[in-house]
Amino acid sequence: MSGSGKKTRRRAFALLASHLDDREYAQLIRHEYLDIVSPSNPRRVYRVYAQPDKVSVIEDGVEIERLCVQAAETLPDDDVIVMHKVLILGDEQWYLETAQHSPPRSALFGS
Repeated sequence: MSGSGKKTRRRAFALLASHLDDREYAQLIRHEYLDIVSPSNPRRVYRVYAQPDKVSVIEDGVEIERLCVQAAETLPDDDVIVMHKVLILGDEQWYLETAQHSPPRSALFGS
């Protein structure tokens, strides 16, 4: 990785760390995902994965669908996590209206 690539990655990680509390940071490091509780429905959690993937929507512990929201430009993975958190907490309704909705993994793999 070039020097500028490493610098970009460090900045992205610093931005991510500034948006997470200790519990969120520990969850992300340990499980490689961040759970964001819905501002409108405490039974709903948005699971944002550390590696680029669709966001899982979980209600009462069951994945009910997956969402895809992408930035117009390529972002570092850490910035993508921040993007999802800011959009969900800032305007959850817009996030849901903008997202591409997909069935849960269980519907795709028959589990």
